[in-house]
Amino acid sequence: MNLQELGEYKHKLASLFAKDPDILSVMLGNISEDTDTDELLFGKDNDSPGHIYEFEYVPDINETTDSFLCMETVVARAPTDTAYRVYLYVFPFCHKKIMQTYKVPGLPGTKADIMAVYVDRILNGNRDFGIGRVRLISNEVYKPTLNYYGRCITYEIVDFNRKVGGGA
Repeated sequence: MNLQELGEYKHKLASLFAKDPDILSVMLGNISEDTDTDELLFGKDNDSPGHIYEFEYVPDINETTDSFLCMETVVARAPTDTAYRVYLYVFPFCHKKIMQTYKVPGLPGTKADIMAVYVDRILNGNRDFGIGRVRLISNEVYKPTLNYYGRCITYEIVDFNRKVGGGA
């Protein structure tokens, strides 16, 4: 593992989220097949900022009532020179006015809770991010601003440090 891979993890994860039909549905609602979902999810410019961020994005209080999915990676203290732990934080959250507007039969909870379930389906137990399975550590309340509410989901990823001593 090297620090470059932290950004690669986030980019890969953002792509997985953007391709998942359940996440698309909860974040964007019903959309036509010819809609540019990349622009809706990742944004195009300041007028269309998007909904998925590879950093902890916090909307202004006066922004529209949207849903967001953000992520961050942090390296924990390395237990050895050959392996270390990476913690992945995922923040599914939305404006409080739309918290109760999305329902899935058989899946109770708010819109933020449902987004958290879909995130966990993709990540928990996944082997594509390290040498072992991604492991759920916590699922806590997240309140980035007064009008927004959601979850902070923490996962642990264990990976090898392949660049010992600065070599390849």
